[in-house]
Amino acid sequence: MRRLGAIIAFAFILGVGGDASAQAPMPACTLEGRHPPAADITKLRTAVEGGFLFQTLQHRVGAPLSCRVVDLEPPNVSIVWSFAKEAAFTVDSSPGAGMVRHTAVMPGLSNGEALGLLKAGEKRFASPDGCGIDWSTPVRETKSAWIAGGTNDVVYLGKFCNCQARITYRGQNVIGLTMGLAC
Repeated sequence: MRRLGAIIAFAFILGVGGDASAQAPMPACTLEGRHPPAADITKLRTAVEGGFLFQTLQHRVGAPLSCRVVDLEPPNVSIVWSFAKEAAFTVDSSPGAGMVRHTAVMPGLSNGEALGLLKAGEKRFASPDGCGIDWSTPVRETKSAWIAGGTNDVVYLGKFCNCQARITYRGQNVIGLTMGLAC
């Protein structure tokens, strides 16, 4: 239960200051296969939907069109929201491993916008210094591991909890960003 609390706290990594109440109502999530208790899903979902990155995506493309909880072994959970304009948001949570990852597919972002969103998200996680991400020395990966259709990633690594931020590209174009940690 302590790790679930830490995961929900990290869900606010991109969530401090969001106001989901000002947006259109969220769609109900469909449940696929096994999943954690509904109360745990609701807590995680509320944290993510009020979050900075989720709110930014929603502001850019409108309210989500659908939401689904993907089949994972409880208490692990993956929640996927689909939006218009090929946009999507996924949170992957594994409380037993102390892992959480937020992935936003946002075609049309510039490099500067993507980097700015990741930097702002990190500061919301552990103010004022974030999780120790070194923004000056990115690692370039020739394959994209987390976003379908991605061809390469630029990864920024943090100093604790395997904190990392990634920008995913299709060719030269940004298609999404990911921020996660595993403590």
